[in-house]
Order: sequence, then C-alpha cells, then structure tokens
Amino acid sequence: MFSQHVLMPGAFALRFVELLPEYLPGVDTGAFEPTDRRRCWNKTLNAVLTVIGKEDSLTVAVQNPMMTLLKDQASLLWQRDGASVFAMTTGWGNRSELEMSLEWLEAFKCPQKLFVYSCTKWQEAVLDQIRAALFRYPYHMEGEQYLFMNLVGAENRLHLLVADLARSGRHASADNTFLRPVAGSPFSWATKPKVSK
Repeated sequence: MFSQHVLMPGAFALRFVELLPEYLPGVDTGAFEPTDRRRCWNKTLNAVLTVIGKEDSLTVAVQNPMMTLLKDQASLLWQRDGASVFAMTTGWGNRSELEMSLEWLEAFKCPQKLFVYSCTKWQEAVLDQIRAALFRYPYHMEGEQYLFMNLVGAENRLHLLVADLARSGRHASADNTFLRPVAGSPFSWATKPKVSK
C-alpha cells in the first residue's frame, strides 16, 4: 500500500512547462519518429525531471540496473532514502511500443509513475488502450498513482491525466481505472527565442 506521493500533479505540470524551454534543443523537435528526435526528447525529459527531482532533494537515477531500457525509450527513477518513489518511462512510437512500455511501468513498484507519450491523432483511442492496460494488469498496489503525459511537441503543449488506484490487485470494474485530466490541462510552454548571430 502506498500512501505518499512526492509531487502534486498540477504543480508538477506547471514546473515542467516552465523548465522545458530551457532544455529543448535548438532544432525543431516535431513528432516522435524513430530518429534523433526521440533521443533529443529523451535527453530533454531526463534533464527536466532531474532538475525537478533534485529540487525536492531526491536521488535521481537516469540509468539504473533495476530499469531495463526499451529501444529508443527513456526511463528515470527518483529515490528517497534508497527507496523508489517515482518512476518515468516513455512510450514513443506505435501502439505496440506504447503498450510494451506501459506494461513495464505497471510492473515496476513505486508510489507514483509517469508515462510520457505523444499522440496528435486518435487521442481517445490511445486513452482507451491505456485504460484497458490498467484494467488488465492484476498486480496494482493500493495508493499507486499514474500520471499520463501526452507531449505534443509540434504544438508546444502537453495533456496531463491522472489515475489513482484505490485497491490492490485486479480491479472489479473499469470505473477504478478512470483517467481524469489534471486541472489546467492542456499546459503550454513558450518557445525559447532564437538568438541572432
């Protein structure tokens, strides 16, 4: 049973979009194709989440032996006193890549989890897929909180949804896997002005 979370979703989203422009590369990041763009976004996510974690005096592990990295995906872990309190992974790519990354995150036990993906089309279908994965997974722990960030880089915005799991084990109904938008979502960030030479 988990009872304490390290961050408040709304405050987290505001800090995230405040920091994000400082860590974006000087190129068009665009969509999340299996190219250098994924790697750029992975570096940006890791940098921003490292700053946020350290602001709360947490130990940040970008590479950790407990975390198996899937191809072209990022993962990060925050720890307090040696215990995992927050885990993040990405689900860039097609729907099967999203599913594999989400299944990995579900199996990792800690109070708060962030799943970052990008979807501009079929957003409801992806949310249905996420709901179904949460519903199918039989080993949830009471108090787990999932944050789902749809990072739409080409539009400088992110949608943040939260699912609080009130019971351990398999849920009796899909109502227990309700995804709700965080107040203020979608959140936008300003682009960093380009410096003229």
